[in-house]
Amino acid sequence: MYRSIKKSKKPKGSVIVFVLGIIALLSFILVSFMDEAVARIKYYGLFYHRNELRVEAISAFETTLAVINEIRQIDKGLYSTAQGWGNPLKYAEVDLGEDISISVSIEDESSKLSLPFVLKLNDFDLLRDIFIEFEIDLVEAGELASSILDWTDRDDGTQINGAEKDYYENQSPPYQPPNDIIKSWEEIKLIKGFDTAFFDEEGRPNNKFRLLKDTFSIYYNGKVNIQSANQVIRNIINRIDGYDTESLFDYIAGDDGEANTEDDRFITGNNDQGFVGVAPPQNSRLFSTQVSAMKVNVTASRGEASFLISALVTWKGSSPSISNAPQPAIPRKENINPEVTTIPNKTRSDNLSYPFEIIRMTENFNI
Repeated sequence: MYRSIKKSKKPKGSVIVFVLGIIALLSFILVSFMDEAVARIKYYGLFYHRNELRVEAISAFETTLAVINEIRQIDKGLYSTAQGWGNPLKYAEVDLGEDISISVSIEDESSKLSLPFVLKLNDFDLLRDIFIEFEIDLVEAGELASSILDWTDRDDGTQINGAEKDYYENQSPPYQPPNDIIKSWEEIKLIKGFDTAFFDEEGRPNNKFRLLKDTFSIYYNGKVNIQSANQVIRNIINRIDGYDTESLFDYIAGDDGEANTEDDRFITGNNDQGFVGVAPPQNSRLFSTQVSAMKVNVTASRGEASFLISALVTWKGSSPSISNAPQPAIPRKENINPEVTTIPNKTRSDNLSYPFEIIRMTENFNI
């Protein structure tokens, strides 16, 4: 008697599942490789276009300076965006083409109080009144005024409620005041009292710190342009100089009474014939009616690639002749690798008469 022998059969379903798993794994590997390849292509594309976009940004920056200076020559000074320099590329009728986008923003840096200028006055009452305008109480405002004066003055004498090196050497870690101008906003946090007045418990800037930055400029050194000052600065001027800024701004706003519209006016000085209000005082310690410094941001973009030039520029001296018209403001350098480049104070040749001076310039970093 023979026993029937059956052949064992492997289930076909497991083979199919195995094959599908291999296909899924290969698909995942292929998709991952393609994603990485696309990312690398984009990265190298951005890097490749960097120098080209830098050239475009520099060109637009030079055009911007030329437009501003032309308007300065026509109006015999710079006073307000109502002069028309707010959109320099449109003014110059620059044809940018279809593949590259250029944006230019111009801010009146002199619309802020110059912190170096205010500190140079060495006026305790002035600084205290400014801090009071930030809604800081009288006692704390006085302490802040003393501390910042001690931080920047060149002697070791301590003002009432101020602090000199003896105080800072007992901090952890110990440090010393520079007895010099404030060079960065990060430095503010080191001054006695400022860490609690302008920062929260975790050391983050609070609303008063943002108001401080909107009110003061640490790079510009001169009087504030009253025509573009914000309300806080107007209040400070009203408090200290006793000058009613409201009549001035009613005039500047034009017939519609709205600021930053087409009918805005500007005044060119104390003897402006069109100004019907009270003329600004001739010898104000704090303000003038002219733009003394501008922050110019130029961004050149193509697709996802972009390049930013940020510069703080001042206009000074007499207007140049045609032969001395603005030349390229930025030294052309090859193989510049850092993302941020700071240009020295002097960027002009002694043989050329530039009407402007670049105080500070950065690349791919907003001042």
